[in-house]
Amino acid sequence: MHSIVATSLMVVALVSAFAAASAALTGRMDFAIAWPFALGALIGMLIGRALAPRIAGPKLQQGFAVFAAIVAVGLIVKTLLAVHA
Repeated sequence: MHSIVATSLMVVALVSAFAAASAALTGRMDFAIAWPFALGALIGMLIGRALAPRIAGPKLQQGFAVFAAIVAVGLIVKTLLAVHA
């Protein structure tokens, strides 16, 4: 489970980094808004990396599943609101 979470975080980090670089290079990024989010993500990853070894595999898996479900529901709601707007 620990390797799955680490791989998922790496994929998210890579996709985010390339998207941010693309937005910055094309001039579509507001750095005043982007920096706090980037700093928060970095701090969150460091905290998660420090805490993950202390959490049992099944609990980590459950937490990851809950987080993924919350994100999925949020995306569904966002999509439905956009379709009806």
